[in-house]
Amino acid sequence: MSTRVPITLALLVLSLAAGCATTSGLVARLAETPPPAERLRIAGKLGASRSPEAVAPLVRLLADTDYVLPRGGAPGEFGAHVEYVSGRANRSLVRLTGRDFGFSPFERAELRARARRAWEDWHASVEGRLRYDMRARRLVAGPEPEPAPREPEAKEEGP
Repeated sequence: MSTRVPITLALLVLSLAAGCATTSGLVARLAETPPPAERLRIAGKLGASRSPEAVAPLVRLLADTDYVLPRGGAPGEFGAHVEYVSGRANRSLVRLTGRDFGFSPFERAELRARARRAWEDWHASVEGRLRYDMRARRLVAGPEPEPAPREPEAKEEGP
C-alpha cells in the first residue's frame, strides 16, 4: 500500500477538524450580531463548512430581513443587485443538505415563515444525527437512535 493514501486520509481528517473549529468561530461571531455584510459572508462560509453545527444558525438566519447592496450601488439603480442575508442562508442550507423547502426572501412574509418553519421542523427531526457524507457531498441524517432499554418492573409478591 502506498504511503500517499494514509497521508491523504490524514490531511482530509485534519481539514474536516479545522472546518469544525472554523464553524464554531463563525457561529460565535453570529451571536455578536455583526453588520449585514458580515452576516452575509458568514452564511456563505457556513454553507461551505460541511459541518452539522452550521445548520441551526443558518435556519435562524432565514428570519433575517437585512440586505446588502453591491459597492457603489443604490436601491432601485439599474443593474444594482440586492442580496438578502436570508437568501444566502437558504442557498447555504440547500448546498449543505440537498433539501429545498421553497424559501425565497422575495416572497410574502407568510410564505417565508412557512418555508422557515419547514426548515425548523426538518432540523428538529434530524438534530444530533447529521453527518457529512463524502459520496453524497452533503449532510445526511444517520439512523434513529435506539430507545434505551427499559428496566423490568419488579413484581410485588402477595401476602
